[in-house]
Amino acid sequence: MKEEIFRIDNGQLVLKGQKIFNSIYLQVFAGETLGIIFDNMEEKNAFLKLLNGDARLSYGRMYINEEVIESSSNDDPVKKNIFTITESSKLIKQMKIYENIFLFHSEDIFLRSGLYRKKTQTLFEHFNIDIPINKPIPQLTNLESITIELLKAYTLDCRLIVLSNITSILTTTELITFFELVNKLKSKGIGFIVTETFEDVVFEQTNQLCLIKNGKTMGLFNSANLDRKMIYQLLNAKQPDDSYRDIASEGGTSSQQREVVLSLNNIYTDVLQDISLDIRRGEILKIFYMDDESKNDLIGLLNGTIGTYRGRITVNNNSYSASSIADAQEKGVCFVEENPTEVMLFKRLSVLYNLCIPLSNKVNWFWVKSRYGKSVIRTLDQLIDPTYFKKPVYMVPPSIQQKVVYCKWLLYSPRVLVCIKPFSITDVKVNQITEQMINLLADRGIAILIVTSNWPSLSDLRGDTIYLKDGRLGL
Repeated sequence: MKEEIFRIDNGQLVLKGQKIFNSIYLQVFAGETLGIIFDNMEEKNAFLKLLNGDARLSYGRMYINEEVIESSSNDDPVKKNIFTITESSKLIKQMKIYENIFLFHSEDIFLRSGLYRKKTQTLFEHFNIDIPINKPIPQLTNLESITIELLKAYTLDCRLIVLSNITSILTTTELITFFELVNKLKSKGIGFIVTETFEDVVFEQTNQLCLIKNGKTMGLFNSANLDRKMIYQLLNAKQPDDSYRDIASEGGTSSQQREVVLSLNNIYTDVLQDISLDIRRGEILKIFYMDDESKNDLIGLLNGTIGTYRGRITVNNNSYSASSIADAQEKGVCFVEENPTEVMLFKRLSVLYNLCIPLSNKVNWFWVKSRYGKSVIRTLDQLIDPTYFKKPVYMVPPSIQQKVVYCKWLLYSPRVLVCIKPFSITDVKVNQITEQMINLLADRGIAILIVTSNWPSLSDLRGDTIYLKDGRLGL
């Protein structure tokens, strides 16, 4: 009989007056992995709070080792038995590897470095870990850092290890090595929960898959016999929403009749195989990629870093190829990079200056005519409080910075805006702003191409979803 180590029965959760979970059911057994796919980022973050011990169920029961978790406990069994590993390392950079692993393992107030070093060496040999024991923490690779955290969880006798967003920082080869260690730990009776983007790792490395949507457990599936197409359909299913008004279709023009602004026809590269797609004016098209190689070639085709072997790309029915991102911009294809407020804004320059940079490349004598700046303020004063325009970007809130990223393209009005992993941050408010801005840009007739591996970024936006895996489009 399987040994249960974790369970939630009819879990309900209210945070800050908002009901996040209505009815959650799930179960994890010793030596097995449960994969969980969430419909949106807010639910995923709330679930991680539960498993970190930072929140308690408002209703229902949570069990660890078949014992119910009480609302309050001096010896918190959640923090004692559950260890969470995310893309952000928890290792202390000033300490040695062996000190990080065995820190807080005893009641001694002094670090026993010699003993910790010897025990770490034995641990490395037991699990066949090839990491120099004296390697400084800041010099560790992502794989090495996560490996150290796994070993720390093992030495703490944690029964359940939660892995979140690991695939975002590890290569395909590193993932294979990482899950070899996970499987060794599973043989020791440790259970795992994997909350990842919807990639192959969820299927290949889990025993069961749990789908949580709209605060409820929609189903538990055996990963070995999983119908992936059914999961895609469940995740993408929505209730009809009549609140959306498609400006581009006003005047009797249907989406099918709108002009195609970007077309890829039978494209071949080193990775991509026979890629064809069309994006129309004002349309949002979401491409969910399952491997970085495919994503990199698709983006490279559009920003000019790679070329095609075969096939043709057109923008506004004109043949398209770009020599650089600047060249792509001139030809009507612009980009919002991942984590754009860090990589696309000049933090010490004003909000107004940042907004006007792309437009200044389009309008002659832009900077010497003050009326242009005033026109920008008038155009955007309903989106950005006018008190922010003269402030340096670093002095305005993250939500305003995010608006600046998208508003500068609203002003520039490209034919196509390519958004790369636009919802990859964990700030719910900023993600809401991002969704609003993407919809607004589409309403203004700009075609939006979203390229992402993060499922929550696909779930709430209108538009079609297609999947890119091993260089091919489709389910």
